[in-house]
Amino acid sequence: MNILYVITKSSRGGAQQHVRDLAIAFQDQKNTVTVAIGEKGGWLHDQLTERGIGVEYVRLSRTWNPLVFFAYMIDLMRILKNIKPEIVHFHSSHTLIGTWIVRFCFTHIKSIVTVHGLSLLYPGAAKKWIQAIYAFFLRSVFLSADRVISVCLFDKKILLEQKLVTQNNIEMIHNGVFTPAFFTPEEARMQIGLPLGVTIIGTLARFSYQKNLSFLIESFAAWNHPSALLCLIGSGTEEGMLKQLVRDQGIEDRVFFRQGDATVLKAFSCFVLSSRYEGFPYVLLESALAQVPLIATNVGGVSELIEQNQTGWLIPSSDIPALVQALNDVVFDADRAKRYARAAQARVQSNFMIESMIQKIDRLYQSLND
Repeated sequence: MNILYVITKSSRGGAQQHVRDLAIAFQDQKNTVTVAIGEKGGWLHDQLTERGIGVEYVRLSRTWNPLVFFAYMIDLMRILKNIKPEIVHFHSSHTLIGTWIVRFCFTHIKSIVTVHGLSLLYPGAAKKWIQAIYAFFLRSVFLSADRVISVCLFDKKILLEQKLVTQNNIEMIHNGVFTPAFFTPEEARMQIGLPLGVTIIGTLARFSYQKNLSFLIESFAAWNHPSALLCLIGSGTEEGMLKQLVRDQGIEDRVFFRQGDATVLKAFSCFVLSSRYEGFPYVLLESALAQVPLIATNVGGVSELIEQNQTGWLIPSSDIPALVQALNDVVFDADRAKRYARAAQARVQSNFMIESMIQKIDRLYQSLND
């Protein structure tokens, strides 16, 4: 099978990790795989080229400028003519206009869209007229695609309720993960330069509006645990603002900004996902596999992994008292926290591993290609 994946950004994120995993898995199955990216270089580009997976560049960025879309369509048509894929799989909203190209100019090619999140459609996320225009756009591209995949039941429900898809052209396939090569807790703390024997509240995220890390910092300051530390691993556009917030809260000696990846998750006494919105976040699955207690805002598909009082703590978004209470529960009821962490790990191992996701997507590819 000849497969083309299309995505806007190359910088590391959930969608990029998803595309990386699909590309590797399907190339390993002796398929021909190419990935078209709207950025030159970057994490995804490097991950793919290291493994000998073909990468093409398309002129595309996170803008709604018609000239950019026109250039993207020209590039996509060139790539489709050159590599002649049987399936094109789109992975970000700015790529989706490509479904029209496939539908009307390359009718023999099957197109699939994976929806990694529906941030603009969530209640209060944007003005209603903006949401209406965006919904109209999504409806037109989704109906042009042969199949739409949602990564969580939450998003599938929204898509159906807003009549953006039909029951016949949508499938729900949860994200699935490899087990990272975790460092031990001691090794992980050495890797990020933090001490043993103290409580470390941590997160691994892009420093962006979506991740709402200011809420985590303000909650940590309000919690005011005398010996606990907060570690934020990542980078992004809000880094300067977040460091200023830490100074304003007077907690510079207890908050640490670090670089790293999922291999250091066992450094944390507790993992906090503070997001305003999500699809089905990889980092929660990885933290569960690390058997780290989980606290997360009840957004998107998060509740499909975290069941309150079973596999972790669900809290309302931006609710500081709720996060403070959850932190107290984790730190002062260690047996309960460990029990929840073991249950979350078992849930991921049973339901959300990479093999299951690949198997389901492979079945979809085969059904469309028959």
